[in-house]
Amino acid sequence: MLEVEPDETSERLLDVDLQIRATNLDHPTRGWAALIPGRVDRRVRMELDDGVSPRDVAGRFQVRADVTVHYKRPPSGKKYVPAIIQVHRVIHDE
Repeated sequence: MLEVEPDETSERLLDVDLQIRATNLDHPTRGWAALIPGRVDRRVRMELDDGVSPRDVAGRFQVRADVTVHYKRPPSGKKYVPAIIQVHRVIHDE
C-alpha cells in the first residue's frame, strides 16, 4: 500500500520568542508577518486568534507567545515550509 504524506502539517509551540516583522491594526487577519528564530527563519504570515488583541503585538519588535506553526509542502518539494504562524496567546511579564 502506498502511503502519501499530507500536504499540510502543524506544530504547537509554547512560550517562544516571536519577532514581529509587519503589523496591521485595521485588519487582524491580513498584513501581519513574523518569524521565530531557530524555527521559522524567514518572514511568514501571522494570524491572531480571536482572543488576542492586535494591541498586544503592535509597535513591538518581539513578544513571547504560544503559537501554532502551519506548514505546507510546495508542489515541487518534499520538505515542508512554514506558511502561517497562528498566535494563541501573548505572554506578558507580570
